[in-house]
Amino acid sequence: MKKENHEQMRKRHEKEIEELQNNCKHEKISDWMDHYWAPGHWGGKVKVCEFCNEIIEKQKPDYIIPSTISTGKGEWNESL
Repeated sequence: MKKENHEQMRKRHEKEIEELQNNCKHEKISDWMDHYWAPGHWGGKVKVCEFCNEIIEKQKPDYIIPSTISTGKGEWNESL
């Protein structure tokens, strides 16, 4: 069996997670919880599937602080 390097393993796991999320029925959804797109960078509140961890619903924050949004321009990041 050929060993995978880090990049090959990461891509394989990303594909497996994508397949899991695409095939999941999202039967159990979390309550609203804080979402951080990076440590210390709050991006609003989300509800996620408790099985596959896909974001099911998101709330824009009441206020936007440029240093906490990935665009760095004080815009809401729709890619969450």
